[in-house]
Amino acid sequence: MHLSGIKKPIVGFVLSLISGILIFINAIILVIFASVIHTFIITFDIIHYGRIRFPFEPPSLFILSLAIVGIVCGIVIILASYLTYKGKIMLGGIFTLIFSILSIIVGGGFFIGMVFGIIGGILSLLRI
Repeated sequence: MHLSGIKKPIVGFVLSLISGILIFINAIILVIFASVIHTFIITFDIIHYGRIRFPFEPPSLFILSLAIVGIVCGIVIILASYLTYKGKIMLGGIFTLIFSILSIIVGGGFFIGMVFGIIGGILSLLRI
């Protein structure tokens, strides 16, 4: 019980925080993957053509843009879990739900991060 009499949703906070961390890690792995793909493409271009055809190839650019979405989702969910813990329960729960669902674009934090985020957002809104 919080001093003001409002029950803090500790379980929702913890699940949301874990969700944000998993989604963020998933996005960082995508950045590494995009860098590796880009390196292989540049190496192939130099070996095969003797030059670099494009400064940034579309496959690695697409993966990098997905990773940026994942990084934003992860950071927003971590901040939303902080808001939930600090008493802005409705705002934190709604942001957690929205950005957890949006994180499916990047793999949802190995899928379990998205599930934890949805459950954590619902539990936060229910104040559990």
